[in-house]
Amino acid sequence: MKTVLITAKSGFLLFVLILAGCAQEDRLGQIEKDGVLRVAIRNSPANFHAAQSGLEYQLAYLFAEELGVELELHQRRSFSELLQYLDQNQVDLISAPLVLGTTGKQEFLSSRPYHEVKSQLVLAPGAEQPQHYADLKKGRLVAAAGGVQSHTLALLKDSEPNLSWDEIDVNAPTELLDLLTAGKAEYAIVDSDVFTAWRYLHPGVEPAFSVERAEQLVWYFPRGTASKRLLTRANDFLLYLQESGQLTVLKEQQFAHFSGLEPAHLHTFLSNMEHELPNYEADIREVAREYQMDWRLLAAIAYQESHWDPLAQSRTGVRGMMMLTSDTAREMGISNRLDLLQNLRGGSRYLNKIKLLLPNDIVEPHRTWFALAAYNVGRGSLEDARVITERNGGDPHLWEEVAAFLPLLEEEQYYKHTRHGYARGNEPVTYVRNIRNYYRILSWRDIGHSRPRLPTKLALKTPE
Repeated sequence: MKTVLITAKSGFLLFVLILAGCAQEDRLGQIEKDGVLRVAIRNSPANFHAAQSGLEYQLAYLFAEELGVELELHQRRSFSELLQYLDQNQVDLISAPLVLGTTGKQEFLSSRPYHEVKSQLVLAPGAEQPQHYADLKKGRLVAAAGGVQSHTLALLKDSEPNLSWDEIDVNAPTELLDLLTAGKAEYAIVDSDVFTAWRYLHPGVEPAFSVERAEQLVWYFPRGTASKRLLTRANDFLLYLQESGQLTVLKEQQFAHFSGLEPAHLHTFLSNMEHELPNYEADIREVAREYQMDWRLLAAIAYQESHWDPLAQSRTGVRGMMMLTSDTAREMGISNRLDLLQNLRGGSRYLNKIKLLLPNDIVEPHRTWFALAAYNVGRGSLEDARVITERNGGDPHLWEEVAAFLPLLEEEQYYKHTRHGYARGNEPVTYVRNIRNYYRILSWRDIGHSRPRLPTKLALKTPE
């Protein structure tokens, strides 16, 4: 800041003018100039992880896309670290499950609410069913440190002075449920959406009662006038997502984790994940690195194909962990389908080939889901389904819309007008859905078992 004193000749008048440097630089203008939106986010399956999914990540990515810039993510483990990062003006906003009005005296700017969180009290297997908060004194109550539920409990304590709980530094919400199943706590308070989506991973954990108070989640921006125009742009963006229905779709995708997965199949998968996967995980990771794949996706495909059996064989002659046909193996240069590494490499190479052959205007993550469907039913039948989708007013570039029309390849009135004719259209839909379910479980497990090194900074152009 430069201060200039101007004294009139008479000596009676003194002006102090604050010149260049007084006004804060406009943050939105700087973002557009740099071509980068810097966002702080927590690394957890509900927000962001290596699979680049989660509501908070998706919103940040779409906002960067709306601004026409790259997304640069700065991961932090705790909410206090996120706020400190924002206070130091190292990021443009925080996209994490932060509750409106919980930043204390820092008075950051906040966006319009984008999601409402309701909390659920859940109890450990065999724990006594509470009827009221007063009953919780009979056992240990845990909540995520600094999270939405921690704020909710703090507010409840005004009317429930005897309420007490332990705040646990967790990397993923399911770690609280792990404490219940391990007998280390009797009660936990968690996001009701998270509990609904993931309760099947914790047999015996039951809901007690819902917490009446709902919390509104918002984005936070650095204080000051420099952020005002960026805040206005963000509010317009969030309002558009809400009014267009896109926000509802994003929420459904985030929390409908186990759609169509039978409890018995889930139980079998969890058992195999514990007892069989460790025998092959190193090999799967090695091949995934070679082909620049997420190892958890490759593991999910291998489980869907063979339940991680390297010697698997079907009545139709497909063999190995990735269940390769003899023609596919020959095409991919595989001499022994029962050799684990060869089989994994053959399947990975074939999947990557399919992805490369898809139309360029199909983007991730849809490109991966389309490739998986083609891996199952063939590229020709997949293209037939995309044509049917477009004929009926759907978008052939979106997996969810094409998946709705794929089963029509089993009906003569539709397949007789296609190039490749009849196909078992329901199978690829189930195939992709199962793989996505297994993939999400593996991603959650991986995040929960390995804390990220911090600080970490990621620059991303598109979600892979």
